[in-house]
Amino acid sequence: MRNEINKNIIYELIDNNGKIIICKQYKNFKLMYSEKKRLGKIKHIKNVSHIIGSKDTKIFLTKIKGKDLYYMLPYLDEYDIQHITYKLLIIVKNLHNINIVHGDIKPENIMYDKYSGNITLIDFEHGRHTNKYISPELIYNFDKFKNYKCIDIWSIGITIYILLTKHHPYNNYKHLLSGLPYHSIINKGFSSECINFIETLLIFEYQTRPNINECLKHKWFNKFNIIKPLEISNTSSNSFNKCKLLCCCIL
Repeated sequence: MRNEINKNIIYELIDNNGKIIICKQYKNFKLMYSEKKRLGKIKHIKNVSHIIGSKDTKIFLTKIKGKDLYYMLPYLDEYDIQHITYKLLIIVKNLHNINIVHGDIKPENIMYDKYSGNITLIDFEHGRHTNKYISPELIYNFDKFKNYKCIDIWSIGITIYILLTKHHPYNNYKHLLSGLPYHSIINKGFSSECINFIETLLIFEYQTRPNINECLKHKWFNKFNIIKPLEISNTSSNSFNKCKLLCCCIL
């Protein structure tokens, strides 16, 4: 399921006076400058890649705790995924509020810290889109349909489907464009609210897909008493632990 490695970028960890940071080196200056510009616009957004600085074709980023969700697939159940999804939607909402489309949401670009439960959205390379997560309308005319619902909302739907089932909803492009439905997850042990959420995001008619605010109001998230931990700041460790406990309370 892992996607191709971008040969235009080299990653390495470097020691910066005892603090480990990520060095992301581009072979193409224009690509580096494009991501640097996007990262500069989201410095104030929580739980995304944060730039420390740049030099020549290099970008320096804060190191993120945890592993990407691709590695976590075997260990996640619906309850875990429901909370991860809600946190992801909060992050994407903050991006959409400042007119930033991520453009490449997938399990490999979502870091998960199993100890804190936090997630971090990474890789803001402008124009980088993984084929398996592109919506059907984008395959035919990318420039015409370059908007939130066509790019981020569809890819969130595909991502959540993969987290739940451990496989892609479509066999290939031919299956996707055939008009035939994706592989059903009914009778797979998931809640009806969860199934409806997937169905809502993977609607073929992009005009009727929900925006990010409508996603957050979906009934799947009404099943649990979800508190928004990503919006909590400057709390003591004790109050943070209380918040984590409250997040697990079933109504």
